[in-house]
Amino acid sequence: MRIAQHKLLPVEGNYGLNYNRRAVRMGLLPMVHGGIPKIYPNLNPAAAIPVDREQIFRLRSFAENYRMHRGKEHGQYVPNSRFIFVTTMGGETLMHQSYRHPALSEGKPVLYAGEANFNNGKLEWWSNGSGNYRPDPDHAAQSGLPMDQFYPYEDVLRGVQTRGKPPEIRGFKVGGLRGLQPVQAKMMNHPQPAASVPNRLTGAVFPSRF
Repeated sequence: MRIAQHKLLPVEGNYGLNYNRRAVRMGLLPMVHGGIPKIYPNLNPAAAIPVDREQIFRLRSFAENYRMHRGKEHGQYVPNSRFIFVTTMGGETLMHQSYRHPALSEGKPVLYAGEANFNNGKLEWWSNGSGNYRPDPDHAAQSGLPMDQFYPYEDVLRGVQTRGKPPEIRGFKVGGLRGLQPVQAKMMNHPQPAASVPNRLTGAVFPSRF
């Protein structure tokens, strides 16, 4: 398995100008303004509680199929439910079914955060649903996930993702990780959707517990 490599990326924000040596994701550079990613800080430091890092999954994709691995395990998992995810500054997608976004990221800034719903290894939809990072839809490409399956969280609350997108806006995909190994295990859980609270700054709505 491998993560696509790119040249050094300038990172701009309240943290000064830094440089990432790792890929932020294949196809990311053309999608961000001027090639400079937007950085999202954790808005709730208290939510960055310690968790068992060995239980956190790392997402990989091959074509349109997704697999996960965690910790030092050699087996691969097939995602088959809704997951909370963050895209780290190093370009990794970290996921868990119940850990909140700041717990996944250890409270650090991220490139993106949200929720992703899978069906037997296929990504059905994903969103920017994160009350602790509140990423905007305009920078969703920074997640590295396919954009034709992205739905703003407000649309998810209305169930738009269950009806699919119109044909004229399908087929636009960005990035994705590469690498696939034989599947050795499956995950078959169905967590309940999160409650939501309004974002007082923008009027957007985000899940309160993530």
